[in-house]
Formats: sequence, C-alpha cells, structure tokens
Amino acid sequence: MHAGHHRPAAGRENARLSTSLVVREDSLTLYGFADDDERQLFELLQTANGVGPRLAQAVLAIHPPREVRRAVSMADVTALMQVPGIGKKGAERLILELRDRLGSSPPTPSSTRRPACRR
Repeated sequence: MHAGHHRPAAGRENARLSTSLVVREDSLTLYGFADDDERQLFELLQTANGVGPRLAQAVLAIHPPREVRRAVSMADVTALMQVPGIGKKGAERLILELRDRLGSSPPTPSSTRRPACRR
C-alpha cells in the first residue's frame, strides 16, 4: 500500500459523487452525477439559450455524454429530438450554440480529477 492511500473498513467502500449546485433566487438545488464528464456536460448544456437544469438533466437521461457530443458534432437533430422537450428548432439551436464549445471526446481524467478530501 502506498503512502497517502487508506483502506476502507471491512464492509465499507469509498464512493465518489460529482455534484453541481444550481443557485436560483428562490432555491438551491444540488444535482449528482456518476462522474465529472456528466457534470461538466450538464453545466455546459445550460449555457445554451433556453436550456435549464431540467432539460440538461433530460438530455443526460436519454443520451450518455459521448452520444451527446456525437449528436452535436454531427448535427444529428433526430438524436437530440429524442429528448422530451427538445423539438427540431431546439435541437438546431443546441447544435449551433454548442458545436464549438463541446469537444468530441471527454476531458482526460487528470484534467478533471480533484484531490480527495483527507480527514
């Protein structure tokens, strides 16, 4: 075992949850994601006109991040229209607004990894 690593107690496992806090005038809402890639895509989707947390969450419920990137980069309107709440014009707008900001591959783990909290 390397220095700095600790072993969980028997029967216990460490878990990591990537989160995004959405602050509104009347609420604070915490969204949880399986990994940093999903969280970053959730946050990026919300930068498009007309996309809020619920629609961004719906996109990720229908398509994994890799498929969202593919749909945007290939201008696949049909794939984006599979998401409830996104019609043809909305899909076209997403493609137009996100194509330059959305890479075709997820960021490398070293660029998204944050140091673990130590107790």
